[in-house]
Amino acid sequence: MLYHIARFEFANRLRQPITYLYFFLLLFSSLGAVDFIFEGRLGLVKTNAPYVVATTMGLFSAFFLLIVSLVMGDAVLRDYRHGMTALLFTKPLLKRDYLLGRFVGGFLVVLLIFSGLPLGMLLGESMPWREASSLLTFDAGVYLQPYIYLVLPTLFAGSSVFFITGALTKKLLVVYTQGILFFVVYLVAMITSREAIDPFWGSLLDPFSFETINNLIKFQSPEERNHFALPLTGILLANRICWVSLGLIVLAAGYQRFRFSSSAGRPAMAQDDQESRQTGEHMIRPATHLPEPPTPKRSTRSLQLLATTWFYCRSVLGEVSFWAIVLCAGAIIFINGISLGAVHGVNSLPTTYLVVEELEELAIAFFLIIMVFFSGTVFWREQDLRATAILDAYPTWPGLLLLGKYFGLLLLYSLLLLVMIASGMTYQLLAGYRDLQPGLYLASFFGGTFKLLALFTAASFFLHALTGRKAIGFLATLVFAAISLLPYPVGFHHPLLRFGSGGLGTYSEMNGFQNYPEAYGSLTLYWSACAVLLLVGSFLLKGGQTVLFWQRIRGFRRQVTPALARSAFGAVLVLTLSGGLFFYHTNMTGQYATP
Repeated sequence: MLYHIARFEFANRLRQPITYLYFFLLLFSSLGAVDFIFEGRLGLVKTNAPYVVATTMGLFSAFFLLIVSLVMGDAVLRDYRHGMTALLFTKPLLKRDYLLGRFVGGFLVVLLIFSGLPLGMLLGESMPWREASSLLTFDAGVYLQPYIYLVLPTLFAGSSVFFITGALTKKLLVVYTQGILFFVVYLVAMITSREAIDPFWGSLLDPFSFETINNLIKFQSPEERNHFALPLTGILLANRICWVSLGLIVLAAGYQRFRFSSSAGRPAMAQDDQESRQTGEHMIRPATHLPEPPTPKRSTRSLQLLATTWFYCRSVLGEVSFWAIVLCAGAIIFINGISLGAVHGVNSLPTTYLVVEELEELAIAFFLIIMVFFSGTVFWREQDLRATAILDAYPTWPGLLLLGKYFGLLLLYSLLLLVMIASGMTYQLLAGYRDLQPGLYLASFFGGTFKLLALFTAASFFLHALTGRKAIGFLATLVFAAISLLPYPVGFHHPLLRFGSGGLGTYSEMNGFQNYPEAYGSLTLYWSACAVLLLVGSFLLKGGQTVLFWQRIRGFRRQVTPALARSAFGAVLVLTLSGGLFFYHTNMTGQYATP
């Protein structure tokens, strides 16, 4: 029976187009993976050197770990979502066959999808932008070996954690956010390896083997790196055994705790139903206290927007997975803060710019994780609760829910940034430093980090609305954010083409921020107008997972209101003027040069 269940799970995923979408995404993105990651900094090291291929493959497997959570979460929770557990758990099935069959079938799909990674990198050698002088003699083993002993153990450990987490919690969002644990462990390994004289523990703990590989080739010359095949011995072998063992332990522990009976699924499902009812009540509660009449006045619309904003902010604050991410971020920042500004073992004074730089460097990744997962969760909340028809019947103005979700997330970001500012100041005071510079904190976090999060949240809403699928929206947002934040994506050097460009730049005590106020202001207006257009597009394209794209396009005319048209026209006008002003000063009166 185990074989039949695994075969069914595997065949079922092969019938879904999204499986092939994941495969081709990995295939095409890995064609130029080395060029994006190393950005021409290899020097005399060849682009297909074994350690370069291994590092790139490990990095991409870590980046696309979200795909593993999407596949394994669906494998373990599909029966719960479709209400099939009461029927399946009364059949003469063994718990071993059911759980392991689902896991094996899902894991085989994961291996098939990630086979696009070595295949794409192998094909990348023949791409037109690759020069023959930058390549070693072709060797297929260079691509096969890292896939077997670097990627496979990572995928197995990730699949085990995601699968068992879903089986025990019955919540997809918890499954999706488990990848943060791997990221946290990697940061701990990186910090441990960087600070310790003996990098053994940092190399052992790294789930992706980045630090392990770096420690192996740290003192090698370029010529040695070109011909150094990573050996599956020593610390690298210990690292891989460690993470495979973790996957096996998680599977065994989850198997013991899982209750395979018709009554086992009831408490979790009943709890979910109760949460859905409570959430639904909370969603309509603000509307019952809002002023009448049915056609809202301006003051009524403001109250509705405030109530909706606070509701969606509070809904995220009530998620356990959200606080898990926040606690992980706090732990990493605390661990790294111990050696703040250390140079050759000597700590610098905790000046404000040093504290801000450290907090921004570590926290931006966690903020982006929160943005990716919770923007998608908030965007699809009514769809998941099947409450859209009820909410559409309330006397609210068009766009209220979308703006409430957007401003609710912005409020959430603001609260977290204020907590970070307070934490940074507290750290300085405890260290005996009194020149706190609160203005620098506010300018750095709200002029940089907050601005970036606001822009990417608008882009996330648009991508979810455009794709019409929650899982694809998550993945599209993650890929878009990664590509946009790369130092110099191919063909997108100009600030007017790089989404979210125009930060404050590096701060120094002598000269202040690096960027000029005029350039920062022009680009901020430019991208803010772009965010407004993305929100307008999100409103027009919304329609849920059951509405076809062409049907949503045909419904544009019915959804365009005078206020929406004015907003879009104003955004286009601001975008054109601010972008034109920046282009004039940068390209016409100045001398612009690409990197």
